[in-house]
This record gives sequence, C-alpha cells and structure tokens, in this order.
Amino acid sequence: MDESANDGQLLRAKDVARILCISPRMLQEHVKDGTLPRILTGRGKMRKHYAFDPADIEAFKRERKEFGGRSCQSTSRKTRRSTNLTSSSDVFDFQALRAKLREEKRKR
Repeated sequence: MDESANDGQLLRAKDVARILCISPRMLQEHVKDGTLPRILTGRGKMRKHYAFDPADIEAFKRERKEFGGRSCQSTSRKTRRSTNLTSSSDVFDFQALRAKLREEKRKR
C-alpha cells in the first residue's frame, strides 16, 4: 500500500480509491452497500468526514480477489446452439399474400 498504512494511520477516501483502482463514486457505493467499513472522523452533521482503516482495505481486497474460474458471461465465447430452430412459427411472404388478395379482389 502506501507509507501511511504502515504507520497505522487512517486513509482518506481519495487515497483508498487510488489504492483499489476505482473511482471515488464507486468507493461511495461500496461504503453505502456496507461492503467496505469506514470510520467517522469529523463532527459535522451535514458533510460528514470519513476515513478508512488500512486493515479493512486489505480485508476488502482479500474478499474480492478472484482466482480465475468463471469468466464474464457477456464477454465469454458464445456456445453452440443445441438445435437449429429458434422458433416453431412459420415464415410468411407478405408480398405474395398481398398480391394474392389483390388478384382475388379483381376477380370479383
């Protein structure tokens, strides 16, 4: 991490966002979801000031670490379909149907 983590000092939000390689907004979302603990350092009621414990940041990183396994479904290679048909409905040639109706109408 950085040298302030080694001293046991608390980290500011922008430092934590940089350490985790996420935006400050994403950091706020993790805090809001309760997945990342924070410490209230200020006394303000309107604009509260928070800090983060380096041990909590390390625990968060350990919990979120992935070791391969499943890949993202949206970017993974498409699988082959088990059937050739995607639907059991018939295909209609609307131009041919329209021409047929016109011919029948003319014959009347």
